Amino acid sequence: MIFRRIKAHVAKEDWFAVILDFFIVVAGVGMALMAEQWIGGRHARSDLAQAKIAIRGDLYDNYFNVKERISLAECRKVRTRELAHALSQPDAQWTGMPLIGYADGIASVFPPVLPATYRQWGSRIWDAEFQNGTFNGMDQERKQAMDSMFSMAKYMNVIQAKVYDTQARLRVLALTTDMTTSDRIKYYELLTYHDGQSSLIELGSQQIMLQIEGIGLDDDKAIHAQYSDLVTRFNTGQSEQLGECYTPIVLPFLEGNNEVKVTP
Repeated sequence: MIFRRIKAHVAKEDWFAVILDFFIVVAGVGMALMAEQWIGGRHARSDLAQAKIAIRGDLYDNYFNVKERISLAECRKVRTRELAHALSQPDAQWTGMPLIGYADGIASVFPPVLPATYRQWGSRIWDAEFQNGTFNGMDQERKQAMDSMFSMAKYMNVIQAKVYDTQARLRVLALTTDMTTSDRIKYYELLTYHDGQSSLIELGSQQIMLQIEGIGLDDDKAIHAQYSDLVTRFNTGQSEQLGECYTPIVLPFLEGNNEVKVTP
């Protein structure tokens, strides 16, 4: 309709009316674009808020995972030295060395010979939303810190799979059997590989712990209550099974320490 009016004004050479109609068209388009941007901005802010809630669980899970790995590190090293010493002996008979009283929570038929847990490290939500541009409105420094942490968490899943595969091969050491020198060398090599990969996980855990404490965790009482129960049960069970080498997990936000409790 507006364009027919402009055409009519041109035919009558009413240039003032033509210019006025032109500005009406431009203003209308501008207002439409502004409205679209405003609506898009609201959607983006809403998506960002929802994504923050979604990754909150991954932050807490990853924080518990690193604390758990660090708590088991000394027991793993002690047990690795024991197995290495036994494998270095020239005896033809191998006396089975199961980790007595220890359950790794994976419900395997054969008993473990090394203490470890298998956890899911969260990163998929962050990766998907990062690719979608959901976090474009986030503070740049915070976004980089989060991306670095989740990239490391994704790598931890890869290393953990290697560690678990090696642990499965080492479970035969729980059995009493004849063992040749060649067998001992083979299992010694597996043990050294396991030690190297486990050390990477423990080193990565230290790094992720510092990153998450720098990023901060939401002060969520419901989540804190869940982890309070989990940590109590885990510390009690692992202390009973592993003894003095076990270092109890301590989560600062459960100890009244506010250093890692912030609202993003």
